[in-house]
Amino acid sequence: MEEKIIIAVSAMPVIFNTTLKSYKDRTVKAWLKVSEEVGLTEEECRRRWKVLRDTYLRVRRSQEAGKRSGSAAGPLKTWKTGLQSTQSRTTVQRQQQGQRVT
Repeated sequence: MEEKIIIAVSAMPVIFNTTLKSYKDRTVKAWLKVSEEVGLTEEECRRRWKVLRDTYLRVRRSQEAGKRSGSAAGPLKTWKTGLQSTQSRTTVQRQQQGQRVT
């Protein structure tokens, strides 16, 4: 299910690319299309996307830190899905620049 959401959202840059002129106008329609493709409600798609995005960002930050402290620190968690697409990197870059990401 997570893969389906990632693929559907990736096909709708108006959802994650705040630099588009149509960002605010077409976001609702885009989420409706995503929900139809995935087979979940619009609210559930949004919630799952937020969880996926937040998890990706958390893993990415820990990988960028490069190490953990403590003798019992194990290997860093790796990201298993295809969220590392262009849109997710754009989101990370905007967050690092202090821009709000919805």
